[in-house]
Amino acid sequence: MKIALKIGMLLLLTVTSCKSNKSNLSKSESDSISDTTFVVNTDTITYQKIQETEKEIVLDIDSVLNANVNIKIDYQDSLVYALGIKEFYDTANGQIVAFTKLKDNSELFAIVYPNTFDDKMQPNVLFYILKDQEWVLVSKFDSSEVFSFEIVDVNNDGVREIQSTGYPNMNGNYWNNFYSFLKEDNKFIAGGGFFSSMYEFKPQVSRIDVEYGGSWYMPNTKTIYYWKNQKLIPFKEVEVGLKIADMKHDDYYIKYSENLTLEKDSVQFVYKKSFRGKNLNQFYDNFFENN
Repeated sequence: MKIALKIGMLLLLTVTSCKSNKSNLSKSESDSISDTTFVVNTDTITYQKIQETEKEIVLDIDSVLNANVNIKIDYQDSLVYALGIKEFYDTANGQIVAFTKLKDNSELFAIVYPNTFDDKMQPNVLFYILKDQEWVLVSKFDSSEVFSFEIVDVNNDGVREIQSTGYPNMNGNYWNNFYSFLKEDNKFIAGGGFFSSMYEFKPQVSRIDVEYGGSWYMPNTKTIYYWKNQKLIPFKEVEVGLKIADMKHDDYYIKYSENLTLEKDSVQFVYKKSFRGKNLNQFYDNFFENN
């Protein structure tokens, strides 16, 4: 069923489909806000009126949640977006509402990033659980800016974690933060994160290998993390950088740190030396493979 919605009379989607289908919604060719028609293709929708400001469309998050108290999704669906950059209706102001199950045959959660692009507001992430057809807020966290959410089973235990990804900087790097649900306490906890776009999950051993490379004057790092007690704990880290970052010198150093017992939240310095010679180059290049 095709429904054309004018900006002046814009209405809010209710997600009733279990499957994520990006082809089901498209904007008109014009990007103009003032005289644009949005075309929505979806199986079934209900809608409520939303508020429109002079600069951007701001959705009432409670209305979005209340409109989706009967949502049905499968565990295999990962995340179903009601609002956000990935699905159904992109508000273009940063607001996100998505639904998921973290375990098969378990509770239904809503993941919410209510903030618009307002520098005066502290970004935060909200987690809701559906109880008796009512969305109940269970946890709230201050956060960096969020572009999207992902679902990943970091330690292969059958209970998935939530990963927030931020907006990339000029070098393509972005913040990754992780959250997990503690059923016995009925709350989420923040498990830490890292700033990079190059990482590999190794869930069989509860490990994430993270590589960072930025601007020429910044050091390059490789860090091995383990997921322990719902937290991201650094295990080993190697760093290579310029001794003097002034575009006149080309001498590099290498620094190695470790946290072999995984009892601390950070790695401890072991050594720093000049980065030259075949052995040190191989140590850095094969850091993940040899540890």
